[in-house]
Amino acid sequence: MSEAKVRSEWAQTASVMAMLANCHRGSKKDPVFKPADFDPFTKRIKPPKVKMAELKPLLMGRSGKSNKEEKR
Repeated sequence: MSEAKVRSEWAQTASVMAMLANCHRGSKKDPVFKPADFDPFTKRIKPPKVKMAELKPLLMGRSGKSNKEEKR
C-alpha cells in the first residue's frame, strides 16, 4: 500500500511539473511535455531501430514480389 501511495503522489507531482513545463515552453514548435516525462515510475520503452533492408522481405513476402504482383 505504501508503494501505491508513493506512485499516486508522483503521478500528481508529475502532472503539475508537466503543466509548468508546458507553460514555460520557448515556442509552439517545442515538444509538448507529458506527465510520463517527469514520473520516475513510468517505464520508458524505446522502440527498436530497424533498417528498411530488414523489413523489406517481410513486407514483400518471401518470394521478393509485392503482394499486388502475387495476386496476378
